[in-house]
Amino acid sequence: MECEEVILAAMGRTKDTRFTAALIKVLDGNEDAVRDNAAWALGEIGEEASLATLRKHQEDPNASVRENVLQAITKIEQHTKDHE
Repeated sequence: MECEEVILAAMGRTKDTRFTAALIKVLDGNEDAVRDNAAWALGEIGEEASLATLRKHQEDPNASVRENVLQAITKIEQHTKDHE
């Protein structure tokens, strides 16, 4: 695992919403493995503000990115529903 990927995973594990904007920018990048980790981290953080960007990536050309995007969307929507 590359250094960037480790950092992104750590950001997700903190569940700190201050990382959301940076992770959204990373998700819009070019490197598959980094985008994959950013999608996972956004799901872990669970902030509703990331849903629009995640939805834009539902058809990502990379299967792993798509999978993590869909899992993140599901996780955030479920968390939102549970806290209504």
